[in-house]
Amino acid sequence: MGLLQGKHAGGQSQLWIAWTEDVRERLSGHATPDARLVSVRALCRTQGKSPSEILRWAQAEGHAIYRLRRGTAMRFFILPKAGESEPAVDPAPVPSVASARDSDMVSRQGELGAEAARLLAMLKAEPQAVTELCKALGLSKHELEHVVKDEYEALLRAGLRPHVATKSEVPRAIRLPSRLNPQEYTYFSKLARNMGDDRNGGII
Repeated sequence: MGLLQGKHAGGQSQLWIAWTEDVRERLSGHATPDARLVSVRALCRTQGKSPSEILRWAQAEGHAIYRLRRGTAMRFFILPKAGESEPAVDPAPVPSVASARDSDMVSRQGELGAEAARLLAMLKAEPQAVTELCKALGLSKHELEHVVKDEYEALLRAGLRPHVATKSEVPRAIRLPSRLNPQEYTYFSKLARNMGDDRNGGII
């Protein structure tokens, strides 16, 4: 994929790759999520480019490329280089986690991982269906479920409002542990964000 620098003399000679601690940290899947990270999948969707094109562009511009585990999958992300709040792919602008609706949201994103912060930035006061959010985020229902489950309490503090699914909505809903009994589960078909003064969120 062109992510690693190396040397090869050709023929049967060995391929030598420049392997450093920084490379291991960024690509092993275990790096600490940064709220500024933007997923390659999201950039592909908004820019109409292939993953290889986005990755080549990121390297040429000096942005850092990360590979993080999201649920059971490994996904690529781009961290803007120092001094930039977002990786601006031309000709169209790229949506950024930092472009929050208000300063309170920016401060709350500090305790969230990249995908959870993206989800929060996308939520509105009006409930949005899980299927719509999955499409907008470029995630499967299973991946979205893991994003919410992994940072459930932090998302609730930031104003997440999950809506309980009706019986007919269960197949399209995400399943989250009960806050009172983690051994029990509740299905939620829609997600919203509290836009008012109540900072504690809530479950409807």
